[in-house]
Amino acid sequence: MSTSIFDRIVTDGTGDSHDIIRMADGQRVTLTTRPGSPFGIDEVFLWPGVDAPCNDGWANEDSVELWLTAGDTGQDAGRLFYEVPVEDVRALIEEHGGEHADQTSATAAEIRELVAKHSA
Repeated sequence: MSTSIFDRIVTDGTGDSHDIIRMADGQRVTLTTRPGSPFGIDEVFLWPGVDAPCNDGWANEDSVELWLTAGDTGQDAGRLFYEVPVEDVRALIEEHGGEHADQTSATAAEIRELVAKHSA
Protein backbone atom coordinates (compact mmCIF):
# COMPACT_ATOMS: atom_id res chain seq x y z
CA MET A 1 0.00 0.00 0.00
CA SER A 2 1.51 3.30 -1.05
CA THR A 3 2.01 6.17 1.36
CA SER A 4 4.34 8.17 -0.88
CA ILE A 5 2.75 11.54 -0.08
CA PHE A 6 2.97 10.87 3.63
CA ASP A 7 6.58 9.70 3.23
CA ARG A 8 7.43 12.99 1.46
CA ILE A 9 5.81 14.97 4.28
CA VAL A 10 7.81 13.03 6.88
CA THR A 11 11.04 13.66 4.97
CA ASP A 12 10.51 17.27 3.85
CA GLY A 13 8.10 18.62 6.48
CA THR A 14 5.25 21.00 5.73
CA GLY A 15 7.12 24.30 6.04
CA ASP A 16 5.10 27.11 7.57
CA SER A 17 1.85 25.52 6.46
CA HIS A 18 0.11 22.15 6.55
CA ASP A 19 -0.60 19.35 4.10
CA ILE A 20 -3.85 17.49 3.64
CA ILE A 21 -3.86 13.81 2.70
CA ARG A 22 -7.01 12.36 1.17
CA MET A 23 -7.23 8.69 2.02
CA ALA A 24 -8.60 5.98 -0.27
CA ASP A 25 -12.00 6.01 1.47
CA GLY A 26 -12.35 9.78 0.90
CA GLN A 27 -11.56 10.78 4.48
CA ARG A 28 -8.83 13.36 5.12
CA VAL A 29 -6.13 14.16 7.66
CA THR A 30 -4.22 17.42 7.94
CA LEU A 31 -0.57 17.25 8.96
CA THR A 32 1.92 19.82 10.21
CA THR A 33 5.51 18.81 10.88
CA ARG A 34 9.18 19.66 10.49
CA PRO A 35 11.80 17.57 8.69
CA GLY A 36 13.22 15.03 11.11
CA SER A 37 10.92 16.07 13.95
CA PRO A 38 11.94 14.05 17.02
CA PHE A 39 8.29 13.87 18.06
CA GLY A 40 6.94 12.25 14.91
CA ILE A 41 4.22 14.33 13.27
CA ASP A 42 3.88 17.59 15.21
CA GLU A 43 0.14 18.04 14.59
CA VAL A 44 -2.43 15.67 13.15
CA PHE A 45 -5.94 16.97 12.56
CA LEU A 46 -8.49 14.23 11.95
CA TRP A 47 -11.29 15.52 9.79
CA PRO A 48 -14.86 14.75 10.90
CA GLY A 49 -15.61 11.05 10.68
CA VAL A 50 -12.02 9.87 11.18
CA ASP A 51 -11.58 8.08 14.51
CA ALA A 52 -8.29 8.07 16.39
CA PRO A 53 -6.98 4.61 17.19
CA CYS A 54 -6.93 3.70 20.88
CA ASN A 55 -3.20 3.51 21.54
CA ASP A 56 -0.53 5.59 23.26
CA GLY A 57 0.51 7.30 20.03
CA TRP A 58 -2.78 9.18 19.97
CA ALA A 59 -2.78 10.12 23.68
CA ASN A 60 -1.73 13.76 23.23
CA GLU A 61 -5.05 15.29 22.16
CA ASP A 62 -5.65 19.05 22.23
CA SER A 63 -6.61 19.43 25.90
CA VAL A 64 -7.87 23.00 25.48
CA GLU A 65 -10.44 21.86 22.95
CA LEU A 66 -11.44 19.00 25.24
CA TRP A 67 -11.78 21.42 28.16
CA LEU A 68 -13.83 23.91 26.15
CA THR A 69 -16.22 21.18 25.04
CA ALA A 70 -16.29 19.30 28.36
CA GLY A 71 -14.67 16.39 26.54
CA ASP A 72 -17.41 16.19 23.95
CA THR A 73 -15.86 17.17 20.64
CA GLY A 74 -18.73 15.38 18.96
CA GLN A 75 -16.44 14.20 16.17
CA ASP A 76 -18.42 16.52 13.91
CA ALA A 77 -15.73 19.18 14.16
CA GLY A 78 -12.70 16.91 13.89
CA ARG A 79 -9.96 16.33 16.47
CA LEU A 80 -6.41 17.63 16.88
CA PHE A 81 -3.52 15.55 18.20
CA TYR A 82 0.08 16.53 18.91
CA GLU A 83 3.34 14.61 18.50
CA VAL A 84 1.89 11.46 16.95
CA PRO A 85 4.51 8.83 16.02
CA VAL A 86 5.10 8.45 12.29
CA GLU A 87 4.25 4.74 12.43
CA ASP A 88 0.86 5.46 14.01
CA VAL A 89 -0.10 8.03 11.38
CA ARG A 90 1.02 5.68 8.60
CA ALA A 91 -1.05 2.87 10.16
CA LEU A 92 -4.12 5.15 10.24
CA ILE A 93 -3.69 6.00 6.55
CA GLU A 94 -3.31 2.32 5.72
CA GLU A 95 -6.44 1.46 7.76
CA HIS A 96 -8.33 3.82 5.45
CA GLY A 97 -7.01 2.05 2.35
CA GLY A 98 -3.88 4.14 1.82
CA GLU A 99 -3.67 7.39 -0.07
CA HIS A 100 -6.36 8.18 -2.62
CA ALA A 101 -5.08 8.35 -6.21
CA ASP A 102 -6.86 11.71 -6.61
CA GLN A 103 -5.39 14.16 -4.11
CA THR A 104 -7.62 17.00 -5.24
CA SER A 105 -7.72 19.65 -2.57
CA ALA A 106 -10.70 19.97 -0.33
CA THR A 107 -13.34 22.16 -1.88
CA ALA A 108 -13.92 25.67 -0.61
CA ALA A 109 -17.32 24.55 0.69
CA GLU A 110 -15.76 21.68 2.68
CA ILE A 111 -13.21 24.00 4.25
CA ARG A 112 -15.86 26.65 5.07
CA GLU A 113 -18.00 23.99 6.74
CA LEU A 114 -15.05 22.75 8.80
CA VAL A 115 -14.09 26.29 9.87
CA ALA A 116 -17.69 27.06 10.80
CA LYS A 117 -17.82 23.99 13.06
CA HIS A 118 -14.66 25.12 14.84
CA SER A 119 -15.87 28.70 15.18
CA ALA A 120 -19.21 27.75 16.72
